[in-house]
This record gives sequence, C-alpha cells and structure tokens, in this order.
Amino acid sequence: MLKVLGCITLLHDLRLVLLAGVLCLFACTTAMSMVIRARESSRRMRMFWLAAAGCVAGCGIWGTHFVAMLAFQTGLPVGYDPGLTILSVIVAAVLSAGGFHITLHPKRALLGGALVGAAISTMHYIGMAAVRAPADAVWDMNYVTASVVIGVILTAVAMHLALNSKKTSGGIAAKDIPKAFERFGQVDSSLSRRYEGAGLGLPLAKHLVELHGGRIELESEEGLGTTVTLFLPDQRLVEKREAA
Repeated sequence: MLKVLGCITLLHDLRLVLLAGVLCLFACTTAMSMVIRARESSRRMRMFWLAAAGCVAGCGIWGTHFVAMLAFQTGLPVGYDPGLTILSVIVAAVLSAGGFHITLHPKRALLGGALVGAAISTMHYIGMAAVRAPADAVWDMNYVTASVVIGVILTAVAMHLALNSKKTSGGIAAKDIPKAFERFGQVDSSLSRRYEGAGLGLPLAKHLVELHGGRIELESEEGLGTTVTLFLPDQRLVEKREAA
C-alpha cells in the first residue's frame, strides 16, 4: 500500500489526478442516472438509455484513465497506438452497456456491476498495452490480479447499492399525489361512507381517522408509487352493534 501511495504522490501530477477523479465521479453519476431512467422507461426507450449510459460510462472510464496517464511523470517521451486506444474505449462502452442491461433485473445488480468492473479493468490494460515508450513495461501479477479483483468487487457492490437502495424508501408517484386528497371509499361499500378530502396533509388525516376508530394504510410498489387506503367504520353500523 505504501508503495502505491508513494507512486501516486511522487510520480504523478496531483492536479491531474484530482481532475481524473472529478471526471470519474461525473461520469459515474451521469451513467447511473441514465440506468435508473432506463429501468423506469418503456421498452422502446429503454435501449436508448442503456446505450447512452454505456457510451457515457465508456468515455468516462477512458477519459479517467488517460487523464491519469497524463499525470504520470516518467521523464520519458510517451505515445499511444491509435488502434488499441480506440479499441479500449469501444470495449469499455460495450461491456458497460452489457452490464447495465443485466442490472435491469433487480436481483442481478451484482452481476451487472461485476461486468462493469471488468469493463474498467479491460479498458485500463488495453490502454496500457497501447503505450509506446522507449522502455519495457514489467508487470507484477500480484498487483494486476489485486487491481482487477478489487475493481470488480467494489463496482458490483456500488451498483447493487445504487440500484436497490430505493426499495427501502417510501413515497408517492408524482402523478398520484393529488389522489391522496380526493374522495376515499372502502372497497365494501355496505360498511363505509365517503368523505371529501379538504387539503389535509396525511399526518393530520391519519390522526383524525384514528380518532374515529379507522386507519390509513400505505402500500408502496417500486415504479408505481404508493397506494393510500382509508378504512373507516360506518357509524350507523357501529351504533346498531352497540345497541344489540
């Protein structure tokens, strides 16, 4: 670890390293917002958003890599093979799009994230193979293996958390918000009466309903929002039962 930190601090322009990090963060957030949009879109638009996310992620991975390479100060003239350089960005975009497509199924977010992590590693090492310099690169396979494994695992976990954390949140879909203040009616009309909403917020409405022996239930479903159900006893039936 100290060897890696020493390489970063002593052999890199830290300003460009910071720029690479900012570029990476921007690309990640943009790509993930597109993936979430794809999961919520119709089938026709889904492929468009996945392709866009793949392009953004691929270009972000590629840009992060080459900005970081510009930050690496070897003291040697460095060039790049055009063919391998172009191949590296194409591979990153295609594999990322494939990984994003897998994540459309909520239970496969880890697998899709692992493929995106593999895209990052593949792009990096193809990009390194494109380097042309008056020197021979020597690879420590322990570091190579660790970089691939760590990258794949962290990307898989990050993808899983980013795409599944919304399941624990509650809320009402924007198009359904007005329904929270419209007429409520119990499914069994023989045991219920209808009440008009008067602009009351749900917390106040819940309190008032409970005072009358009723209850409000919220049922959330991912992608559909929240269903609000009001259960309120018919006072006439209550009085009849008490009299009996």
